[in-house]
Amino acid sequence: MAAPGRIEEWFQQVPEVLLEEGWEAEIEQPSCSLCHCEAPWGGSLIRIRLEVQVENPPENPAMLLVRPEVRALQGKKELSEVDDLRVLETASPGDSLLKQVHTWGLSSLCSSFMEASNAPKDLGDAQFVKVGWQRVTRDFPDQGDSALTFAGEKPRLLLCRPKGEPFRLSPRGTETSSSSWARRYEVNAIFQVDEEQWAAWTSIHLRLLLESASRAAQWFVNRPGVVELRRNDAEFYTVLTVQSCRRGLPLIPLRPSEAAPDAETVRIQDGQWLGLDRWTRFWPQRYGRDRFSLATYLRTFLKILDIHDFEAYDDLDGQRLVTFQCVVRKDQWEAAKDRFLTAFLIQKKAYRHANGGSSAPSLRADAKPRFVPEEGRLALQERARPGSRRRRPLSTVWWCGRPSWTWTSPPRRIPRTTSPRGGRRGRRGSTAPAVPCR
Repeated sequence: MAAPGRIEEWFQQVPEVLLEEGWEAEIEQPSCSLCHCEAPWGGSLIRIRLEVQVENPPENPAMLLVRPEVRALQGKKELSEVDDLRVLETASPGDSLLKQVHTWGLSSLCSSFMEASNAPKDLGDAQFVKVGWQRVTRDFPDQGDSALTFAGEKPRLLLCRPKGEPFRLSPRGTETSSSSWARRYEVNAIFQVDEEQWAAWTSIHLRLLLESASRAAQWFVNRPGVVELRRNDAEFYTVLTVQSCRRGLPLIPLRPSEAAPDAETVRIQDGQWLGLDRWTRFWPQRYGRDRFSLATYLRTFLKILDIHDFEAYDDLDGQRLVTFQCVVRKDQWEAAKDRFLTAFLIQKKAYRHANGGSSAPSLRADAKPRFVPEEGRLALQERARPGSRRRRPLSTVWWCGRPSWTWTSPPRRIPRTTSPRGGRRGRRGSTAPAVPCR
C-alpha cells in the first residue's frame, strides 16, 4: 500500500485519524496527548494532539495555515527564520513541490511541525535538504479545518481545528474586554517512524517530544510576521468567473497561420488592428478536455496573445472548482488583464455576430469560489466525525484527473498491546509524570 500524499488519502487509509479507537495512548493530559498505531503501509504512526491559542486569528478559521508557495515566495527571513524554501513546481493553489533546507533538531520541528521524526537527538548545525510535495487543504473534514500534508517516504500530516468562538484578550493574555483577539485551536500532528526507531524510544523520549512539540506549536501559530503572511496568502489568488454563455461556449481567436472550416469562422473587422479578426467556437475536445474548463480557455486565449507567463488552475486548496470558474495569481492577472479584456471585448462582438441577440460572455474577478461536490469526499467527511458508524476503508478511483473513492475491504491490522521493550506501556491512567503542555 502506497503512503498517503493528500488529506483524503490519510482518511481513506487511516479511518481513525481523529478518533480515539484504533490508537494506543502513551501520554494523556487535559490539553495534550501522544498516542500511536501501526501504519497500514508499514512502520508506526505517532499522533500528538495539542491545544494552542492563536492571537489575532484569521477571520476565516480555515486560513490558519499558509499555502506552501506563498510561504516560500512571500516569507522573508524575519517572517520564517527556520525555513529556506524554494518553489520547484505548483500544481494548484496550496499544492506545491518545495525544496526545503532544515537544520535538524528543534528548528526543523518548528518549521514543518513534525519534521523531527528521527530519533530525538541534537545533530548540531548539520543541514538537510528535502524535496517533496506540500499540500494545504481547507474545510476538510469540517468547515473551518485546515490541513498541511507532507508527501514522501515517511508522510506527515498537520490538521488544525478551531475550538469555540474568538475571544478578547487583555495585554497580559487574560480574557477581558480589549482590542486584541484570540482563538483556540486543536492541533493534530501525525508522522511516521520505523518500527526499530519506535522500539528504541523510551517514555522519557516521548515526554520530551511532546513537550517540545507543545512549545513549537504555540510558537508556530503566533510566530513573528505570521499575521501579515496570512493576509498575503488570502490576497495571493483571485477567482475568475465566466457568465452569460447562453448561446453556447465562448469564442477564441485564430492565429494568422491557423486554418479553420469556414462554417466555424466568424470575421470581425474591428479586430484587424490586433490581428484578431477571425474567431471560432472553443471546443474543449480540441485541447484534450471532455468538458469546458475556464482555466484551459484562459490559458489558450492568452497564449494566442503571446502572454506565456500566466497560469490558471481548476483546483483551489484541494477542491475542484466548477467548470465556469478558475483561480489565478492576482499579480499575473493584473499584468495580463488589460490586454485580455481588450481582446475579450472583440470576442463579445464576434459572439453576438455568430449567435444573434445582445447577450455575450463576460468575465468577473474576485468571485466567490464554488466547488464541485464529490461523493467520495463527502463520504470521507461523514466517516471522519467522532461518533459516526465506522465503515471499511475506501479504494482510490481516478475521476476527471482527480482521486475519488469507493468502498473496499479493510487491511488487516494487528493491534499491539505490549511495548516492544516488554510489558504494557502508555495505558490510560498511567502514573507517568504530567507533561507541561504550554
